Amino acid sequence: MIAESSISWEELEAAMNSAFSVKTRIGPRRSVKRIGEGNGFLSTIYRIDLDWQGSEDGGKTPPKTCALKVSSLGVVEDLFEIIGSSDKKHLKEYYARSMADNELFFYSKIGEFGLERVRTPRFYCGRKFDGKTSFLAMELLEKASICHIYDMSSEAQILAVLDQCAMVNGKSLSHVETIAKCIDAGFYDQLVEDFNTKEKTAAGILRLMERFLRTRNIILRSGKRIARSTCCAKEISGPPNVMWKKEGNEADLMGILDWQLVHLGNPLEDVFKWISLTIQPEDYTSRRDFYLKFYYEALLRYADGKEIPWSSLEEFISAFELMYVWQTALYCRIVANTGDMLFDGMTDSEKEPLKRLYHGKFFKMLDEAARIIDLRAQEIL
Repeated sequence: MIAESSISWEELEAAMNSAFSVKTRIGPRRSVKRIGEGNGFLSTIYRIDLDWQGSEDGGKTPPKTCALKVSSLGVVEDLFEIIGSSDKKHLKEYYARSMADNELFFYSKIGEFGLERVRTPRFYCGRKFDGKTSFLAMELLEKASICHIYDMSSEAQILAVLDQCAMVNGKSLSHVETIAKCIDAGFYDQLVEDFNTKEKTAAGILRLMERFLRTRNIILRSGKRIARSTCCAKEISGPPNVMWKKEGNEADLMGILDWQLVHLGNPLEDVFKWISLTIQPEDYTSRRDFYLKFYYEALLRYADGKEIPWSSLEEFISAFELMYVWQTALYCRIVANTGDMLFDGMTDSEKEPLKRLYHGKFFKMLDEAARIIDLRAQEIL
């Protein structure tokens, strides 16, 4: 088996041979190294160095190195425990299968939907979920850097990913029916219903009040209203899912990872997640509409004449504000459950400035959500 996964070298070899139309074998000089210490979102990642031997029969040359992403049933169970939803364990196989297979579909079919320019690692091969595990092998992004939630992102970085969001959202409008046939359309709605109930969201807000004292005045005024709102969820990217090539002060976008929650949904989910976790707290009020205008115009361009949900920029910004309140309610629960786990392993001198920025972004979300509720309570309740 490959490291502690249940994927065999022979299985990877067969999948590569099929994908590249060759007949080669993996020799004894192969190697594997785990990337990262913890689990990703339902998966474990490995660096694989392959020792190809034998004839290539005129086919394409398989890669000498790849990233192997293995998703497993056990990690789903662990996730349910972490987020306080162990009562949903009977659905573990459904969740594992849907997320793994949806992501495999996206990586393998992305070129068929006009999304060739979306920055994702090159897909090599994969296998659907078999009841226990699934895998996909993709390009290894060498020397890539990550900007975490607690890091500072430049304007160029924020715009680069907003452009990618608009591309995925806009281009896919021409292929909605085809995508709906290939992706488990009901899975994401089930996920939101199971894990983002009003009761759990309200409980998360209460735990947050205990952990971060500054939230008390904000939430006492508006938290109950937020908790009664309908919740939507996300996918494209939080900062840790985006890989950059950094040279000096410049950062070029290399790839966007983790498409396990790809679904047909509201693109405002993507926009909220990205700008809320990247714009500096002190700049949010003055820069918000600049970034929203950039995304809206890019979405119109990539939609290529297809109708988008908002007829004007003003209507789009108005809808974004409502989404902002709902998504802030979800984020309250995430912060309440994870606390400062992001900073585990850091010294006090290392983590203090990072915690200030992270908490600053979060407090800005609460302040902004409270402001919107005060102005638009009739629409939210």
